[in-house]
Amino acid sequence: DPSRGTSLAAHLAREGFTASSSLTPPEPGEGVAVAVVCVTSEAELAWVRHLRAATGAVRVLALTPDHLRVSAFEHGADDVTQLAPLSAREVTLRARSLWRRPAPDVAAPRELTQPEWLRADDRSVRVREQWVQLSDVEFGLLRALAVRAGHAISRERLVEQVWDAGTQLRTVDSTVKRLRLRLGEPGTAIETVRGLGYRFNPERFGAS
Repeated sequence: DPSRGTSLAAHLAREGFTASSSLTPPEPGEGVAVAVVCVTSEAELAWVRHLRAATGAVRVLALTPDHLRVSAFEHGADDVTQLAPLSAREVTLRARSLWRRPAPDVAAPRELTQPEWLRADDRSVRVREQWVQLSDVEFGLLRALAVRAGHAISRERLVEQVWDAGTQLRTVDSTVKRLRLRLGEPGTAIETVRGLGYRFNPERFGAS
């Protein structure tokens, strides 16, 4: 809920935090210490899982209805509180407590490098010793997923990286479908992450 996020960010800012609201999760290196995530359904628990897997050192506070509290912890949340009625004061206190915790000891994120089986000059990909030329959008989508291999990337984040602002999310789905067909069997390396987006699995990609 964008209006709820904006209101809560404003409250946290008044309490001394540097805070902002977003419809996409933070990436490693963005300097986020605590992520407050609104979870309203089982499918949205994928956001908690993604934050824990992709960012490592970010502490996650999940706002959930009562029936999802335990599931949120099971998916990696550091703390959980009720979504409705929402107490901005309680969120502030819990966020401050998480902020004071030592960050988990995790390795620094690796530098994002383009795989050698992607060739930018002619927008092509090597599949089983053959170079297959892609459209600009197909190449951009495959590269965005491949440089973050093993990590789920939301449709919103992919739109930001590959398309112009305002592109509909279903465009991501149709492009993924087309790209999988272009790649053949290795296209199964582009995995659907239910409720979130897509992930590239290099073990299923026969680029050599």
